[in-house]
Amino acid sequence: EVNSQTPLVIRQDYWVGLDDDQKIEYDNTLELGRERIAKLVDAGNPFLIQSNVFTLLHQLKQVCNFGSNKESSGKSELLQKHLDIIVKNNKKVVIFSQYDKLGVKRIESILKKLAINYVTYQSGMSIKELEAAIKSFSADKSITAFIAGVKTDRVRVNLGQASYLINFDQWWNPASTVKT
Repeated sequence: EVNSQTPLVIRQDYWVGLDDDQKIEYDNTLELGRERIAKLVDAGNPFLIQSNVFTLLHQLKQVCNFGSNKESSGKSELLQKHLDIIVKNNKKVVIFSQYDKLGVKRIESILKKLAINYVTYQSGMSIKELEAAIKSFSADKSITAFIAGVKTDRVRVNLGQASYLINFDQWWNPASTVKT
């Protein structure tokens, strides 16, 4: 009985390669990170080693989203293709990214260029701002996208309002999940 009321969920994973500039930036970031971590290993401080490993992982993941000096990437081009279909079918989408500058902000820029109406919720915004964004997304048929940072743990979007959920970049910690 519950199954008949639950919307169909289809998971699709897409793998997108890095462009030439991203590959160079990725390799440079990786090499610098390895050198920094090797120096810390020689110094013998395990706490600094661990934090630098996580920092390096985040730096590499951000390069995979966008090169630091580019507004688009293979990943953003794929996002645009999906958005074109979503808009043409008058559907709504929730887009999550764990990064502000090389995630949410760049996605906002893309949506502006495509003239797609959206609302955003990021870390640091008040509950009142969150509620206003969710209300606008739910009530205003002209708003196609709800963009949110993954780290905004207060985000609770009723996915019944959105036909699509796009994780622009996966949160590195599988124990942390987006609450819907």
